[in-house]
Amino acid sequence: MRILATMPVSELKELIKEEFNASVDVYTTSGNIAGDNRKIKALCSNENIAWPINIETKNLTLLKKKLARELGLNISIVSENTDSQKSAEKSKIKNPNKKFTIKIGGRISKYFFGFVKNEIAEEIELAIPLCRQSLENSDPLLYNEDIETSQDFLRFFLCNTLENAKEDQANFRNRISISEFENACPKLHELFISIENENWNHFQLYDALFEPIKFKENSMPEAFIPFFESDASIEIFDDENNEILPNTSLENFSEITAEYYSTDTDLKENQINAIKLTNDLVKKYSKNFELNEIDDMSINLNARNSIFISNSMVNPVKDKYLEDRKNAVTIEHDDFADYYFQIHASEFSCDKLLFLSYPNAQDFRESSSKTVLNYLFYDNELILPEEKWYRDKGITLKYEDIYQDIDFLINA
Repeated sequence: MRILATMPVSELKELIKEEFNASVDVYTTSGNIAGDNRKIKALCSNENIAWPINIETKNLTLLKKKLARELGLNISIVSENTDSQKSAEKSKIKNPNKKFTIKIGGRISKYFFGFVKNEIAEEIELAIPLCRQSLENSDPLLYNEDIETSQDFLRFFLCNTLENAKEDQANFRNRISISEFENACPKLHELFISIENENWNHFQLYDALFEPIKFKENSMPEAFIPFFESDASIEIFDDENNEILPNTSLENFSEITAEYYSTDTDLKENQINAIKLTNDLVKKYSKNFELNEIDDMSINLNARNSIFISNSMVNPVKDKYLEDRKNAVTIEHDDFADYYFQIHASEFSCDKLLFLSYPNAQDFRESSSKTVLNYLFYDNELILPEEKWYRDKGITLKYEDIYQDIDFLINA
């Protein structure tokens, strides 16, 4: 999709309708719905955008995220046409007549997984000896660690796009000889100049520095994986805002409550039903997630008969990204955000709700949380969420850390 600075809102809406069979609202920077004649450039909060912008994706949710990240342009999905088979597959439930929302929110870490591009990795090695040592009496908000490893340099370079970007850019110039940097590391130098002149955000820098991991078909559409833990909140409501599940923590939601079952026979029967539902899902997604069938030792029923699984094998990542851990990079975004999972069905039933986590999620997170979840399914269909981001508590980059890469998360 090609977006021009002078494109009116009406034309963007029409493009989205043609490509995604969906209707959207476009918003001003103050959060009001923009008129059809407003120009797109005037609605973007990001500065110095290199127009025109080309966004290639076949996923409407991913388009929404890319518009927000790359342009600072906010849209909301008003409706998707579910008459055709293609749209029914998008909504994940055939013949829907009501919409239900599962909202999970709070402090939720989201991880980016990828690999430093080879030509960038080579220049980083040349850049490290050009960096001056840490400075005494430096501003505590600026990056002032010694630059001795590739991880140190990547963290130093990433700061040029974060909260104190302008100050960090001046700090970068102060701690490295720009003329020597230009001669030895032309690609990195060019990126730094673009960061300065075009006010890049960190997602733009990711695109330039890293090759993101790719997922198998029908799993997550981009190289970010959220981790929903015990202290996150969950609530479920319908399209008229009627409460299906009151707001509670995931820890409370996932507790096993034996009192819910009147007899041991009821519990056993529900376990059998849960195992059948899960193994039906395993058969459907085995190629996409490499799931294994489970027995009654692998399942956790909560009081409302939802299912939580940490499967012995969850691998939605294309295998080539697990074969070589060299140049692997992992970036944690310690976010405050809400995730909205939209479900279309005639009625909502908790016994069709299933959560899936990676086998090594707790060790990867070094978490004491009883609950660490990554994926949500309803009625044996993967539901991809929409994210509403508020702020972050920080961003942490790890490079070639064997306990913090995608291979460890999947294979330990």
